[in-house]
Amino acid sequence: MCAVDMIMEGVESLRVKYVNLIYNDKLEEAAKKKYWELYFDKNTSEGRNGGAHVTYLLNFLKKSTSGFMAGEGLTLADLAVWEITDLHLRIFEKELKDSYPELMTFQAKIADLPGIKEYLAGPKRLAAPNANNLG
Repeated sequence: MCAVDMIMEGVESLRVKYVNLIYNDKLEEAAKKKYWELYFDKNTSEGRNGGAHVTYLLNFLKKSTSGFMAGEGLTLADLAVWEITDLHLRIFEKELKDSYPELMTFQAKIADLPGIKEYLAGPKRLAAPNANNLG
């Protein structure tokens, strides 16, 4: 499905920016502020953001009638969006919850799926997903 590929590319574009924030900028406050403005602030979704913006991903969800990113059921795209959002929730929890309630609804839906729910509650889930313990 073409939409899955497009979503995966969007996630990876955002992941490149996230890696820079974590490992190069070390989550410095000024860098976090600029990061939010470039990749999450709704007012900047049309600007130069290096091809990465959460609204790009949300457009797929808004077009969906199933509540999944692409199609009628769970795809790799749903898991990728869930995972990149989870990483950002560790840094921008309040901002994401305030700005993107539809994304939070999606997060909860995916997290409640059989198998995923058990994994998230289990010992195999990484408490600190980044090697430098930031994020």
